Amino acid sequence: HFKMPFNCQSIFENEEGTLYLTTVRGFGEFNPVTGEYTLMKQSAGLGHIFELMSYEDGKMLGVLYGDAGLFVFDYRNDTITFPGKEDSVLVHSNNKYHDIFKDSRGLLWFGTQDGLNVYNPGSKTTRVFFETDGLINNNIRSVVEDDKGNIWVSASYGISCIRITSSGNDYSYSFTGFNQFDGVLENEFLPRSVLKTGDGRLFWGGVEGFNEYDMK
Repeated sequence: HFKMPFNCQSIFENEEGTLYLTTVRGFGEFNPVTGEYTLMKQSAGLGHIFELMSYEDGKMLGVLYGDAGLFVFDYRNDTITFPGKEDSVLVHSNNKYHDIFKDSRGLLWFGTQDGLNVYNPGSKTTRVFFETDGLINNNIRSVVEDDKGNIWVSASYGISCIRITSSGNDYSYSFTGFNQFDGVLENEFLPRSVLKTGDGRLFWGGVEGFNEYDMK
């Protein structure tokens, strides 16, 4: 049991095995042996940080509260930068991010309050998906990958399964939606409330319970 002086939002382990905690007052390194938390001073003024994920070599991507968007943390040089308007990878039509995810292909997924963005580093292109493309709902809550490489997206109402087919450096995407008539929670899911277990099961948390999907 570890006591923190403020709310912890998420826990992230980078490629070098360092644990980071994101909080309502920035983020920092956490030592699970001693229980010591060391605030990254550069993040002190960032306020509420939802989550971190691996980005480029030696860098992590972070999600700020509300419409403050994203930031990049270089943990080898201890620097924080913010994407400019010309950054086609990290700037999107909606910058209220609920979840970000890097899949096994290296695709970067950005779940926002209005649409799902996916960046393909192979073709250096970004695509945006909405209900008109096959999503169950535009308000994305979480993104996760199953053991078969499919992407599952929870939304305000319902869950979408995205099957991905490779075509050279690019990919094609097909969508299957699930709602309350398929056994999905009727009310909305919570942001970033998703888990893939060691045996491949998927869990999503909502305001009135949770859903489980067993691929077996």
